[in-house]
Amino acid sequence: MAMESLSVIWMDLLVDGQQSLIVLLAEDGTVNRLGNGTANDTERTLFIGTTNEALFAQLRDKVKPEWIPHQGAYDMPEKKGTICTLTLILGHADGHEDRFGFRYGSESQGPPLDICKFVEAAVRLTDPWYEQQKLIANGPTRASP
Repeated sequence: MAMESLSVIWMDLLVDGQQSLIVLLAEDGTVNRLGNGTANDTERTLFIGTTNEALFAQLRDKVKPEWIPHQGAYDMPEKKGTICTLTLILGHADGHEDRFGFRYGSESQGPPLDICKFVEAAVRLTDPWYEQQKLIANGPTRASP
């Protein structure tokens, strides 16, 4: 797989059936973000916008070609804790997608460590943009007299 053919990276995390995280980064600068991926996340606003920063390229550089032969859906056995479902889609310029899905318990074995680190990197990369969008959405604040 040529990393240069990637045009979009999308990830989605459900915790106990509730949306906990959405991150989408596209080659054209599009950014979508909801939540922080924690079990007790109460943020439910999806922010959609663009950036001139090279967030997509930075995340694309973290994709490991060795993941591709292992794409598919994995339902981890012996789930303990809250049920979590992580979906990762790597979209290519020619329209095909590489898809990965993991269903696991919050207190048991989850996705492979390199996938977890990839999701964490996506959150870190988009955090400044996400925080800025939340500030814009909340409008100017007034100081108390």
